[in-house]
Amino acid sequence: MKKFLQKYETYFFFYNVKLDWYWFPLEYVGKRDGIVFGFVVGDFPEFGDFSLHEIFSIGGTVGGAFEKARKLDELVEIVEKGGILEADADIYLDEFIKVTRSKASLQEYLETLPNSKVTFNEIEKDEENKKELSLKDFLNEFGDTLKEKVLKKLNPIYNPAQIGEWEKKENHKLNKLLRKPFNAQRHAILALAKGFYKENKKSLILTAEMGTGKTIMGMSVAYLNPKKNKRTLVVCPPHLAEKWVREIKETIPNAKVKVLRSISDIDKSKPQGIEYWVLKNTTAKLHYSVKYVKRLNDNDTLNKCPDCGVELSIDNVIGNTMPKCAVCKTPLYYADKDRFRRYGLAEYIKRKKIRIDFLILDEVHELKGGDTAVGQAMANLVSVADKTLAMTGTLMGGYAKNLFYILFRMFTKRFIEKGYTHSSVTSFERNYGVIEETRVYVKDSGRSSSIGARLKSVKVHSKPGMSPGLLPEFILDSTYFMKLSDVSDQLPEYSEYLIGVEMDELQYDIYKHFENSLVDEVKRLLVVGSTRLLGAMVNSLYALPDGARRGEIAIDPATKEEIAVAPPIDLYMLPKEKKLIELIMKEKQKNRKCAIFLEHTGTRDLIPDLVERLENNGIKTLVLRSGSPATDKREAWIKRKLKENPDTDVLICNPNLVKTGLDLLDFPTIIFFQTGYNIYTLRQASRRSWRIGQKQPVRVYYMYYNDTMQERAMKLIATKMETSLAVEGDLSENGLTSLSEGESMTIQMAKALVDGDKDNKKLEDIFSSYREKDMTTDLELDETYEIVNLTEIERKEIKTSKGKTRTIETGIETVIEKAWENAKKKEVGNYTLEYVTIDDLLKALEIEEVA
Repeated sequence: MKKFLQKYETYFFFYNVKLDWYWFPLEYVGKRDGIVFGFVVGDFPEFGDFSLHEIFSIGGTVGGAFEKARKLDELVEIVEKGGILEADADIYLDEFIKVTRSKASLQEYLETLPNSKVTFNEIEKDEENKKELSLKDFLNEFGDTLKEKVLKKLNPIYNPAQIGEWEKKENHKLNKLLRKPFNAQRHAILALAKGFYKENKKSLILTAEMGTGKTIMGMSVAYLNPKKNKRTLVVCPPHLAEKWVREIKETIPNAKVKVLRSISDIDKSKPQGIEYWVLKNTTAKLHYSVKYVKRLNDNDTLNKCPDCGVELSIDNVIGNTMPKCAVCKTPLYYADKDRFRRYGLAEYIKRKKIRIDFLILDEVHELKGGDTAVGQAMANLVSVADKTLAMTGTLMGGYAKNLFYILFRMFTKRFIEKGYTHSSVTSFERNYGVIEETRVYVKDSGRSSSIGARLKSVKVHSKPGMSPGLLPEFILDSTYFMKLSDVSDQLPEYSEYLIGVEMDELQYDIYKHFENSLVDEVKRLLVVGSTRLLGAMVNSLYALPDGARRGEIAIDPATKEEIAVAPPIDLYMLPKEKKLIELIMKEKQKNRKCAIFLEHTGTRDLIPDLVERLENNGIKTLVLRSGSPATDKREAWIKRKLKENPDTDVLICNPNLVKTGLDLLDFPTIIFFQTGYNIYTLRQASRRSWRIGQKQPVRVYYMYYNDTMQERAMKLIATKMETSLAVEGDLSENGLTSLSEGESMTIQMAKALVDGDKDNKKLEDIFSSYREKDMTTDLELDETYEIVNLTEIERKEIKTSKGKTRTIETGIETVIEKAWENAKKKEVGNYTLEYVTIDDLLKALEIEEVA
């Protein structure tokens, strides 16, 4: 055996994770009957030779290659000592057979590899000392290795480190815009434009964090459409319509812009020049009202289908919102002539085949419904548009079924090829989501055993969560991801602070008595399998500290009985209110306006009390309420109010009112008087002020009462935000974080209270860890460089992000030549001086269209 081990050497190894075996193939060009044989070493008493096919048939086999061949005795010794072999290249059966056809092909393959190496890691044999490695820790530890693998395996359409002639030409067009995009925005614009116009893709997605400038990026991608006469349709939430109109006029030269409000606004002719139509998604869906064919007559007899005549029993009717006859598929509804008589603009555009060269779906996650009117409007418009760009900061909505309809409408051909239809949402959820299936069996009369029980019903319930397999299957090859940190060089400093406040002694005693009463009752019900009080407990405990003056009553939602009562206390200024006033006064001295966000603005409305105490301390307030002004008027309303009262100190509102679309640049200080426990809302609202155009440093404060449900909520939120950063590089309402979440935040907070905090980590430590990850979450896949000033005809050396020198082309030399054509002369002593002025250079810059 020893001579055998010393005789043979190998360039390759394979490792089977199921058996913990290493397999080393022998004599590459001397296969036995065409089957490659090799030597196996692992955790078993005897060695032997196995065919490659036998090893791979077990499953779970991966492998690598060495730059220099290694003797088997050396490798066996390594494995027996618990060593793990790692190499820079994975290789599988097909590739292995291909590269080992001859020594020449093997050598050629090895020369393509980076320097392979063998590393040794001692395997911990003590089972008690083995620890589970979380996904977050795994990515932190092996992120660099994963990055290298990505660069080897992927071949992206657009690489910011490899700017070619096409990119230069299109970037030159971007220099003609009235407002110039920033460098990071240009990369996104060029990447999407290349996918549309060079690779001829029909639909793409821009997933960009709030504040990155999705509006200018979307309109610029449409602007690069090579057609001379082109029409772009923008579908957006109602409160963003005027913003789109304004920014298009400020950015796109000679653009014709209008808002579609009715059919009369739709031009059936071909576009002339550059046209942008803006359509509110609520207007796009509006259609005539319908009446349904009744199943029963007045005398309780069954009606018949008006087409085929079959009786309309339950089994013969399919669909709820748009019912049809199950036999002939005739719609069992019709237009109601006595109510609204209007035609849905989206359907009108489709039926009349109005030319749409480019469709922009802003905040596309709002169009996720399957049978909803707004979802159908999206389907109509996508079907008629030549190109479609979907934009959102929240593509992952938590449930696979929500993402299904968006992706199906945009990539219909791909879904059909994989066997999906528009009604295959349950099948899609089984493959890429999380479902809860409840089966009910009934026993035949007289039987006491379970044998012979028949299935009575099956209920399928969707749960939060998505499979990671969804990303490479449907998303990665059609999506551009962008974070706010990508444009952070254009933003001021951003800081976040925690402010924990101690409760008043009486306030604390009442809270703890209320908490203990609730926990005891919840535990009693959990014993019998009921979780119905968890939500009530969390909401009441979260609300009580801020609402101590009015007290709190927790009610069983099933029995309507009172479970716990917290009496009101007579305390004019609560500790957190006092701390809030101190903070605002400090910011006011620095001429910084504050936006105050709080959750309880409805049944537990805190705003009146808060306004009274602020104004009694000389703080001037502006309150934004839901419903007034209208959604699409909020930004203009705030600007008008600030113009009328420029000495306003604070804006008070629920964060849900400003989490999308609004720029609060006038309020560089954001104070969460209450954070709530919705990660998406918290993150969106916290960035309302830290946006492109902000000149002042942005400070965000999170306030909470110590040792209460508010602190538990903040701790859980900080943990989830850190996990989300590690997994997906940005934050969304239920993005990839939901892969590990089967329960709502409410349930998790309730369990933390009932079961006790298991990790005992301080909120400050968790928050510090999250902030650290937020600043370092990006893995830079390749070096990039500025392209803002890049044109077709200038060359200059620049430094890349990795410090290397690169030569690129710009247009400065041509600018100087153009300016020198009008050089002025001036006699200075015995010399004649030729010179050009700054005005001459500026004119030349304008003529040559160089930024």
